[in-house]
Amino acid sequence: MDEIIVMLKPDSISWDDIHDLLWTAHAKNRKAGMHMRAPSLPGEKMREMVADGKCFVALDGEKLVGTCSFKMAVHPNWFNKGQKTAYCMLEGVLPEYQGRGIYSSLIKTRDEHIIQAGADLMEMNTAEKNTVVLHSLKKNGWRYVDFTCYKDSHHYSVVMAKWTKGCPFSRWKCWWMFNVTRIKVKLKYKPGRVRRFAL
Repeated sequence: MDEIIVMLKPDSISWDDIHDLLWTAHAKNRKAGMHMRAPSLPGEKMREMVADGKCFVALDGEKLVGTCSFKMAVHPNWFNKGQKTAYCMLEGVLPEYQGRGIYSSLIKTRDEHIIQAGADLMEMNTAEKNTVVLHSLKKNGWRYVDFTCYKDSHHYSVVMAKWTKGCPFSRWKCWWMFNVTRIKVKLKYKPGRVRRFAL
C-alpha cells in the first residue's frame, strides 16, 4: 500500500468520484437512520455546493479514500453575523481506511487553507445522532451554536462553529443559544421540517 497523500482535488478525480466515496463512507450513518443529504446528491450538485471553494482529497496511490471541502459563505446568524465564514462540508473517509488518521490529515489541511483565506470562523452541521463526529468536533474546540432541521432530511441537525482567533462569546451564551433554538425547532418541526401544528 502506498503512502496516503492529502491534496487539493486534481482534475483526474471527478465530482462523481467524490459522490461515490461519500455515499460509501456514510453507509453506516444511513443504516443508523441518519440519511445525510449531501452524500445522496449527484456529483454535479456537489460541485455546485462547493462553487468557488476548495475540495481536498486523500489518495492511496491513485485510489480516492477520503475527502472534505469548504466554501466561503455569508450566514447571518447570531454567532457569525458580520464575520467571514468558511462553511465546511462533504467530509468522509472510506470505511476500510477509517481510524488511520486520514480524516485528521484532511481536516488539518482544510483548516490551514481556511485560515489562509482569512476566515473568522468555521461552521458545519451534522445529524444530532452523529455523536462520534459531534464529540470529535467538541474535543477540537468547536462549539454547539445552533440547531435546525432541513426539508429533505430525516433527522435534526446540530450546527457547530470554531473561531480561528478564539470564540468571542462565553461558553454559557453558546450553550444557552443552542438549547433555546433546539427547543424551538423541536416544538415547531418534526424531522424533515414538517410542521407539528398547522398555523
